[in-house]
Amino acid sequence: MKASTPENQQNTWSNSPEGIVSPKVLGLYRFWKQCAGDRSLPFRREVHLEDLPDLLPYIIVLSYNPDTNAVQYVMAGDAVEKALGISLTNLNPERIVYEDPEEAAFWNEVDRAALVEGLPVFGVQWNLSVSGLAYPLEFTTLPMLDDCGRVRTAVGLEDYSQMQADNATLAEKIRIQD
Repeated sequence: MKASTPENQQNTWSNSPEGIVSPKVLGLYRFWKQCAGDRSLPFRREVHLEDLPDLLPYIIVLSYNPDTNAVQYVMAGDAVEKALGISLTNLNPERIVYEDPEEAAFWNEVDRAALVEGLPVFGVQWNLSVSGLAYPLEFTTLPMLDDCGRVRTAVGLEDYSQMQADNATLAEKIRIQD
């Protein structure tokens, strides 16, 4: 058993919200679809995150620079930063060092699917509390178009509502590389 993923549980993602039960994740997805209208993706200028005050603490905004192939966290809500024990705002994800290298690969795949391939992503990451209780972290990462019709940003949401009380942060699993 890996320290970061409970036995018999796999971190998974897909391009469909099927199986996702988090009201927060599904709420952001419905809002994103509403912003897109009859298009497959909304323009960033159409997505007004301030219209989602209850979800803002769980939201992450990412950007992608195709010239350097670099992903950057633009901002992260308070609940995300509290759960992780680090500030993601203006951080390059490559600076995050995970206890489990497979977890780093997992999140890299998620970010790239949304930002490079322009696909909506939904998934579950399994975690262990200090006492060994397994709990799921449901999430989504949803691409958005810039004014030229290219995917350069994405909005994500990580729902920490099922985090166990004896696991104050996930900080033991990650650190920031200088």
